[in-house]
Amino acid sequence: MRSAIVRVCSGAVFVGVAWGCTPLTEQQLYDRAERLTLAQEEYQARENRCEDLGGAMSMRTRPLEKPGYLDYRSATCVRR
Repeated sequence: MRSAIVRVCSGAVFVGVAWGCTPLTEQQLYDRAERLTLAQEEYQARENRCEDLGGAMSMRTRPLEKPGYLDYRSATCVRR
C-alpha cells in the first residue's frame, strides 16, 4: 500500500517537473508580451490621471528589476 502511494506521488512530481520545464510556444510568448504592453498602457493612463489629481504612482518593485505585468496592474496612486 505504501509503495503504491510512493509511486503515485513520485509519478505526479515527475510529471509536474517535466510539464513545468517545457518551453513556451510562439503564441504563448506573444500573448505574454501583449499582456505586458496593455498593462503598461493602462498604467500610463492611470499615471496621467493621478498626476492631474496631484498624486504620484507607487509601484512595489525590487531595485534593478524591470516591472512586470502584476507590478503595473497593482500600482496605486498616492498623495504627495
